Amino acid sequence: RPNLLKPALKWASLLAGLAALWLSYGQIGAPYITNDGYQYLDAASNLASGQCFCTRVALFDEQVAFGRMPIPFTHFAPLYPVLIAIVSRTGIRLETAGYLLSAFGFLAVIWLMYDIGFGLGVKPWIVACFSVLWITHASALLYASTVGTESLFAMLLLSLAALIVRDVRSEGNNAVLSVLIGAVAGLSYGIRYPGIFLVGSAVVYLLARLWRTPRARWGAIAGIAVATVLIGSVQVRNAIYTGSWRGGFQNSGHQTLPGVVLDVSRVLLHLVVGDRVPMHLDLPIIALGLSVGLLLFVVVLSWRNLNHPASDI
Repeated sequence: RPNLLKPALKWASLLAGLAALWLSYGQIGAPYITNDGYQYLDAASNLASGQCFCTRVALFDEQVAFGRMPIPFTHFAPLYPVLIAIVSRTGIRLETAGYLLSAFGFLAVIWLMYDIGFGLGVKPWIVACFSVLWITHASALLYASTVGTESLFAMLLLSLAALIVRDVRSEGNNAVLSVLIGAVAGLSYGIRYPGIFLVGSAVVYLLARLWRTPRARWGAIAGIAVATVLIGSVQVRNAIYTGSWRGGFQNSGHQTLPGVVLDVSRVLLHLVVGDRVPMHLDLPIIALGLSVGLLLFVVVLSWRNLNHPASDI
C-alpha cells in the first residue's frame, strides 16, 4: 500500500544498516582505533576519572612543544571524548562507547536521508538507492566501526540539512527550528573543527531568514546566538591553553593547482566507492569516465525525444 511504502523502506534500510555493521564487525576489527582514537580515549579516560581534560598521547610536534605532560586536549574538538566519558558511566568500556557513538551516527544518517528526501518530495525508490549507497560504502562502514568523529559529524551535517528543509517548508513560522539550526551547527564544531563551515552556512541561512521573514526575526537571532556561544566557548578555551583559537594547529598546507584538481577528482570518485578503494587517474579511467558521460548524454537525449517528439512539418 502506498501509505506504508515510506515507513517500510525506512525501517528496512535501518535493518540493512544494522546487518552491514554486524557483518563488518569482525572483518574491520571493531572497535577500530586509529592514532587519533587513542587521543580521544585517553582524554575521555582522564575526564571520566575526574582528572583534567587532557591527554598524555602526544602525536604532533606542536603537542610535544607544549613542554610538559599532560597536554590540554585542544588539537581535536572536545565534544566526542566528553560523550565517550558520559556513555562509559553506564559501565561500558571506553572503546565500546566510542564505537557505539560511531555506529549510532552511521544509522542516524540512514534515517535522516529519508527525512530529507521525503521532505523534499523525492520518490521513495530514489531515497532507497541513496541509502543503499551509504550502507555499502566502504569508508562509511569503516568510520562506523572506528573510535572517531566522522560518523557523528555526518549525522550532524544531515541533521542541519533536515532542519533547514523543515524550516523552508514552514516558511519560518517555527522559531524552534531556527534555534535548532544554530545549535546543531555549533555542536558540529564541537565534534570536528571543520564544523566551522557548517556554522558559516547556518548563519548565512539564518541571516537570510531574518531579512526575508520579519516574523522569524527573533528565532533567527536566537539561532545565531546559540551557534556563537557554542563555538565561542571552544575557541576561548583553546586560546587560553594554546594562545590560538585553532587549538594549536598553526601550520598551513601548500598544494599546486594541478594537485588540487587531481585530489578533487579523486574525492568525487571516493564519494561513490569510498577512499579504501584505490583510484588512479590514468588514461583508462579517463576513457571510462568519458564513455559513461557520453552514455548518460545519449540516454538523456533519447528520453527527451521520447517525451517531446518532433512535430510534423
